[in-house]
Amino acid sequence: MQKQIKVLLTLLIALFLAVSCAKNNPNNPTQNGNTDSGISGSGTTLTIQYGSKSIEVNTSDQTKLKELWVGLVANQFVYNSSNYSFKSGQFDAEGNYHDIGNDFQTAKPEIRTKYIKNVTYEYNGKVYLAGIYWDNNNTMPSAYRLIIIDETGVEQILKSSWSFANSRRKGLCRGF
Repeated sequence: MQKQIKVLLTLLIALFLAVSCAKNNPNNPTQNGNTDSGISGSGTTLTIQYGSKSIEVNTSDQTKLKELWVGLVANQFVYNSSNYSFKSGQFDAEGNYHDIGNDFQTAKPEIRTKYIKNVTYEYNGKVYLAGIYWDNNNTMPSAYRLIIIDETGVEQILKSSWSFANSRRKGLCRGF
């Protein structure tokens, strides 16, 4: 019986040492080879996609990220279909998003989603410039949105939960 306890204790100690002395931290995506790290703002220089363009940029340079994002979305319409016949919204000059009014042509004066800041986000194997927004019309506990414009001009909107599996809306953006 004592021999079995010694063997079991030795195995437990070996397992403990293997886990505690491991080089990689399984909770740190930069150390474990995880390339789908999601949101980043850590100050890494990356080549990011924004619309049909790409650029190498430091991810902690909020001034540059804002310049790129607002330059991409300012005064652009978002369409509901690929034939660009129905406008669903418009970004203003500051990057805020407005729903389209009853005339189906001009944006409502009220801000639907307020531009907050930018981060980078990995989606479909590419790193995109993403805008973080606050949705003024959302009744959910979290009204944050993560928006990217992919290389085909499709607006990908991530709602509340930071998971593309939950409530994703796509809009088509002409000229991105």
